[in-house]
Amino acid sequence: MKSVHVDHATSSVGGRYGHYVRRFVHLGMGVFPWMFYFQGEAVSSPFSMTPVQFVTSCVALVCVVEILRLYIGIPIFGQREYELRQPSAVAWGAVSMGLVFLTLPDAGPNRHIGALGLPIIWTLIISDPIIGEIRRADLGERAAWTFGLASAWVVWICCGYFFSTPWILVLMMPPVCIAAERPQLKWLDDNATMQLIPLAVILYLQPWLF
Repeated sequence: MKSVHVDHATSSVGGRYGHYVRRFVHLGMGVFPWMFYFQGEAVSSPFSMTPVQFVTSCVALVCVVEILRLYIGIPIFGQREYELRQPSAVAWGAVSMGLVFLTLPDAGPNRHIGALGLPIIWTLIISDPIIGEIRRADLGERAAWTFGLASAWVVWICCGYFFSTPWILVLMMPPVCIAAERPQLKWLDDNATMQLIPLAVILYLQPWLF
C-alpha cells in the first residue's frame, strides 16, 4: 500500500492541511441537525422515506463504508493516525448523532422541535474543536476547559432562547457535555461520548421536565 504522510504534531493524515480539513468537516456536520429538525421532510421525501427512515439509512451507509475502509485499510485525508486501525471520529459522530435524532425528535407537551437534540449536537460541533485547538496551542487544560465550557453555555443559552430548551437544562447540561469529552477510551471517540452521555442524562431527566 502506498505510504501516507502523517504529521505527528497533529497526528493527521495530510499534515497540517489534513488537520484543517478535519476541522472543516467537523464544523460542517453542524448542518445535519438543522436539516433533520427543520428540513427533514424536504430532504427525505425525494427518496420516498420519512425523516427517521432517512436517518437510519444514512447511519447504515456510514457503518458499511467504515467497515469497508477498515477492511481495505484506506487512509482518508485528515484522519488521525490511530484512526487508520479503528473506527474513525466521523463514523462515531455520525452514528451517535443518528441516535440523538431518533431518540429526541422533539420535546415537551408543545413538541418543541430540536429543543433537546440541537444543543447536544451543536455543543459537540462547536466546543470540541475549541478545546482541541487550545490544547494544540499548549495553552493548558484550564484554558481548554474554561473556553470549552463558555462556548457550551453560549450554545445552550441560544437554544433556550430560540428553540425553547428548558432553562434548567441550559444551566446544568454544559458541564455535563464538556465533562463527556474527558474520558480517554481506546475504541470510543469523544465524538460519541459528547453526544451519548448528555443524551443518557436527558433521557433520565425527561420525565421530570415535561
